[in-house]
Amino acid sequence: MPTGPWPSSRDYVEAVQNPGVAFQDPDLRTSVPAIDRLGMPFVTSGQFAYVFKLNTSSSKAQAVRCFRGAVGDRQDRYQKIDDHLDKVSAPCFVSFEYDPQGILVGGQRYPIQVMEWIGGYPLDVYLPNVLGRKDMLKFLADQWLKALATLRDGGMAHGDLQHGNVIVDESNSLRLVDLDGMYVPSMVGWKSSELGHRHYQHPKRSAEYFDATLDNFSGLVIHLSLLALGEQPSLWQEFHDENLIFVKSDFEAPQASKLLGKIKLIGGDCKRLAEALEKACSEDPSRCPSVLDLIGTVPSKLPSWMINSPVVAVQQSTREVKPGQVPPPVVSNSFPFADQRKSAGKPWYLATSAGVTPQPQVTFTTVLQPVKMSVREVARQTVAHAFLGVFAIWLIIPLLRMPFVWLGASSLTATWLAIVAYLTTCSVLAYRRVARGIKPPLASPSANVSVVQAVSAPPPAVRPVPNATLGAVPVQSSRLIQKYSLLGSHQAGFSNPASRPQPKPQPGLTPRKVITRSPVAIPNPLVGSSIRLIYHRPSCKWALKISQRNRVRFSSEVDAKARGYRPCSVCSP
Repeated sequence: MPTGPWPSSRDYVEAVQNPGVAFQDPDLRTSVPAIDRLGMPFVTSGQFAYVFKLNTSSSKAQAVRCFRGAVGDRQDRYQKIDDHLDKVSAPCFVSFEYDPQGILVGGQRYPIQVMEWIGGYPLDVYLPNVLGRKDMLKFLADQWLKALATLRDGGMAHGDLQHGNVIVDESNSLRLVDLDGMYVPSMVGWKSSELGHRHYQHPKRSAEYFDATLDNFSGLVIHLSLLALGEQPSLWQEFHDENLIFVKSDFEAPQASKLLGKIKLIGGDCKRLAEALEKACSEDPSRCPSVLDLIGTVPSKLPSWMINSPVVAVQQSTREVKPGQVPPPVVSNSFPFADQRKSAGKPWYLATSAGVTPQPQVTFTTVLQPVKMSVREVARQTVAHAFLGVFAIWLIIPLLRMPFVWLGASSLTATWLAIVAYLTTCSVLAYRRVARGIKPPLASPSANVSVVQAVSAPPPAVRPVPNATLGAVPVQSSRLIQKYSLLGSHQAGFSNPASRPQPKPQPGLTPRKVITRSPVAIPNPLVGSSIRLIYHRPSCKWALKISQRNRVRFSSEVDAKARGYRPCSVCSP
């Protein structure tokens, strides 16, 4: 266990900028951190950890959670969670691996959690796009019941169900993240390591209350919130802040709650669940019923992609800068900074509008607007930047006085000349900085992203794929397509023996047979990680760290490469 104070966000950011030094994992050592508009590693801050996005040589990005402080039994908890998830089916959880010595910061090793990067939105960021869509909110409520059923069937509890820990991914499925406070059956008799978000937990919850019913109260709160918003979208504008719609005071004094009173007037399931919530607030937390029992219906066990889900188009802006994207200026009236979330633990981005598209999927787009700035605004920002130089004036002025004194100026005159020269220099540099920020981005928002996929048949087919990556900025790649098309035709005409021009047989000579050799399969079985998309020899030390649920077995190297995996750089299978 590390000694002394734990690293701050700035310490982790400095370490992640040098992944080859910071990480032990060979895959993370060769990764490239995603950057924000300031050119710094893209990081989101939660209650217990900082999350970085790392792009690896594979097509799958990874999320690395760096913890903010020490929890004495964290490693034991994650080991028990890991063992239990290997035995049950829980698709709502994000795949992860825990490394107790994962990152080097300030000469000490600290634990990290490596997870698959989920492209999607936290629940409270997604909901403004579907307000007024009763069908979509009903669908989300059903998906929520499905997640709760998965937890109950596995005899486990998340421990901190709240808007920031529920992600709506690109397939409209709900995924649960941040498992620090999770309960599994092997933890009977343990105490809770956290008490969860105050706006979602029972007012009488304590560390001693730690069993499989831990999520009954928060599960009821979120389900009732979704149903109520489906019936009365105006509740969002009236009651939403650092929550969905409920706050802690609603649970401490439910009889005086204005929100509960309005929900009861809706009638139906909303009234029945609101009355059950009101009653549960005055009782012991362990007596709170599960919403699954209150609803009385069995949620469908079909995956979300097999269910006819409503279609939602989400338009959003993101702090992340994609490779090849020109970062827009930080100060701009085109971006809704006033609407973005400012509190800790509220990651990513804020959607700005909603619409309907004919495609049966969620579409994510980014809109980058050129910056339009008036002369007055340019002057204001120039003065603001130049003012920063005033703090160093007492250090610089004595140096600037020396040339004027050497030229024969008096002491007072030399001082004034030095001040004027220094302020003029600051103003010029400040104006140049502001002028660089006024230039519009080079990438065109209307351009399309085209992805070239390798195919075996000549000539290779180039198929454009719609851009569904969060925060991706489209770029035109016609030159790249032309290059690959020419390369494909060259390979089709000269690399394939069957397509080469065959010489005419001469009398008395037997034509030589063309022998085509197929790849030789390696008989030794290989082991891969579904998170990192890397395959290893079974005896590799990194293969031994892969949990059973994230372990993939291959019959040969050819099989592994055909499924998109790449070899480990340590064991070189």
